[in-house]
Amino acid sequence: MKQFLLILGIICIAFKSDAQSDINSYKYVIVPLSYDFLKGQNTYRLNTYTKHLFNNKGFNVYFDEEQLPDDLFKDRCLAMYADVIPGSGGFRKTKLQLVLKDCYGKVVYTSKEGESGKNNYEKAHHEALSEAFDSFEINNYRYLPKADEAVEEKSDSDEKEASKKHNVSTENNTTEIADIEIITTSNLNPDTEIYYAQAVSYGYQIVDATPKVIMELLRTDSEDIYIVKDKNAIVFKKSGQWIYSENDGERSESKVLNIKF
Repeated sequence: MKQFLLILGIICIAFKSDAQSDINSYKYVIVPLSYDFLKGQNTYRLNTYTKHLFNNKGFNVYFDEEQLPDDLFKDRCLAMYADVIPGSGGFRKTKLQLVLKDCYGKVVYTSKEGESGKNNYEKAHHEALSEAFDSFEINNYRYLPKADEAVEEKSDSDEKEASKKHNVSTENNTTEIADIEIITTSNLNPDTEIYYAQAVSYGYQIVDATPKVIMELLRTDSEDIYIVKDKNAIVFKKSGQWIYSENDGERSESKVLNIKF
């Protein structure tokens, strides 16, 4: 009996190790903006919560309608694709499972069923999903590219290093935008209202708790810098805070925005 339990334990450890290894071979996680069992985008903020859970484990996470990194745009198989499905019903119970699939739709990992008995729908869905996510037992995630991918990445890295050395004199005369930015968050009056970012095809729309659309942010080639639609303004991230900066040629205005992505 002891020998059987020992063998069973070894098999379980090997299975978990293989599962962790499989997950480490993926560079990204893609989260949909809506789940089939719920109506509308980000219902109960479940999709943004899914992204939050993976982010906390060190994954590079994108919504399916976001602008993707170049390597992922060229090769969708670098990512796992997350989905949440409802569990079997129960009286006043919310039950959810988290599923990860590869680019061919093959299931890579399925969580245990998480559940919650809370009456508040949003809290219940978050608690059930969190419990399901914890069953993954993902520890120390680290992307480990396959041999051919590693060679390609090294080649790209060598080319970039050579280019950097070749242009060193030019770079010495160039100042990063962050260095010349004269706006400091310490001297700005923060907007105390909380806003929420909803991903759309062209960037984000920013809404308040109503929810009323406050502004629309157009994506740029620069990370964390957005153009405000129909305004002579931009929104950018500095020192961990989102800054709204407007200049119409006659006056300028800058303020800190409390935006939840």
